[in-house]
Amino acid sequence: MKRQSWILVLLLAVLWTATIPSIARAATYRTPNFVVEAVTSEIAATIGEAAERNRKELAELWLGVSLPKWYRKCDLKVRIANVGPGGSTTFSFDQGEVFGWRMYVQGNLREVLKSVLPHEINHTIFASYFRRPLPRWLDEGAAVSVERGSERTRMKTLLQRNLQAGVRYPLRKLFEFKAYPKNVLLLYAQGFSVVEFLLEDGGHRVFMQFTGHLLRHGPDSALKKFYAIRDAEHLEAKWLRWIYVVPEKKRRAEQGANAEVFRCNLCKLIKMYGKALSAPEIEQVLHEEGLVYEARGGSDGQSGY
Repeated sequence: MKRQSWILVLLLAVLWTATIPSIARAATYRTPNFVVEAVTSEIAATIGEAAERNRKELAELWLGVSLPKWYRKCDLKVRIANVGPGGSTTFSFDQGEVFGWRMYVQGNLREVLKSVLPHEINHTIFASYFRRPLPRWLDEGAAVSVERGSERTRMKTLLQRNLQAGVRYPLRKLFEFKAYPKNVLLLYAQGFSVVEFLLEDGGHRVFMQFTGHLLRHGPDSALKKFYAIRDAEHLEAKWLRWIYVVPEKKRRAEQGANAEVFRCNLCKLIKMYGKALSAPEIEQVLHEEGLVYEARGGSDGQSGY
C-alpha cells in the first residue's frame, strides 16, 4: 500500500508538470508557507504576501485560530495575463497526513487577489484541518463563499437561471458526489448556495463542526445535530423556501422602509415650504436639502408620487 501511495504521488507530480503552463523567466518569492513563481519579482511578492494573509485570515474565520506552519512549503505558480480567472490545488492524503501542496492561479491581478487565490487557499485550510477528502459540494461551496462579492453574485445568478429552467441536483444526490459531475458549474453554484444557507443559520465554527460530524456519520445525522434539520430532503425544502420566499419578503420590507422614508421627507417639505409641491419641485428640493428621493413608478411608466 505504501508503494502504491508513492506511485500515486509521483503520477500526480507528472500530471502537474504536464498541465501547468510554463512561466518564462520566472521570479521566485519565498514566504513561511509558499514558494511563489511569477513573471516578475513584484508580482511574486504581492501574491506571496496575499497568500500568507489569506491563509491566516481564512483559518481564523473557519477555525478561530491560525494554522501551524506547513512542514514543506506550497509551490505556487502564478500567471497574470488577460485570460479567464481560474486555479487548481493538489495535495495528497496518507495515514492522516496531508502533504505535497501545489497550487496554480491565473487571471488578471485583481481577479487573482480577490477571488482565485482565496478560493484555492480555502481548499488548503479545509484539507489541513480535516486531513481527508471532502464532498465536492461542500469543499467548492465553502471556497466560493470566500471569493469577492461579484463572483458570489455570479454564482447566485447562475443558480437562479438553472432553477428557472427546472435544473438542479436533488440535495441527496448532490451530497453523494465524490467526483465532479458533468455540470460542474451547477455543483459550484448549488454547493455555494447550500453552504451560504447553513452559514446564515449557524456561522462558520458550527459549519466546521457539522462537516466533521458529516464525515464520520453522514449528512442526515450532521444536519439533525447541528441545524435541527431531519435529513437532506428536509434541508432541500427549507433551502428552496429560503431562495424563493425570504428574498421576496426582504424586497417588500425594503420597499416599505423606502416608502416610510419618502413619506417623512414629504412631511418635512410641507413644513419647510408650507404648500404642496409638484413632482419636479419635490425632486429638486429633496436633492438640495440632501434628503432621500425615491421615485415611484406609475402604471404608464412615468414616475409618480
